[in-house]
Amino acid sequence: MGEYDPGYQPPGWWQDEAKRIIETDWKGRRAELGAQAAKAVGRNAPWDATRITKFIAGDNQTLKMTLGIAAAIGLPPPIIEARTMAEAQGLQQKAKTFDSLRKSNPDLQGKVEAAVQGAEAVAKEKNDQRRPVQSAHERRTGSGGTRRPPGRG
Repeated sequence: MGEYDPGYQPPGWWQDEAKRIIETDWKGRRAELGAQAAKAVGRNAPWDATRITKFIAGDNQTLKMTLGIAAAIGLPPPIIEARTMAEAQGLQQKAKTFDSLRKSNPDLQGKVEAAVQGAEAVAKEKNDQRRPVQSAHERRTGSGGTRRPPGRG
């Protein structure tokens, strides 16, 4: 008999971001995403492409699947599970500190979000495999390296 994973609905902000990432970076590779997500959480059977499609539509969501997808797509999880009492207390203290900082500086949330989005954009551009790449020599000499002179084929 299979293992039971109770339902869990991630917050809207997380769901929207996960959907955006899956629909752009994982287009046509949902079965691969299901396998990586399952592996990330120690699940024996991979989730198939249909389950991933249902997940991003907001159906059949579970906590394990949410955490697996978060790990596979590189999105921070919407919920963090403490493995020990000490870790739970530490996380609670961090949450209180962040909450008091946010209350004392209302602009903090916007600044944090802008910084995170900026860092994500830089990382995404650095990892973009579609743009041409120049070697260090090509950058120094200004040569293109990948283009042939006109008339040569």
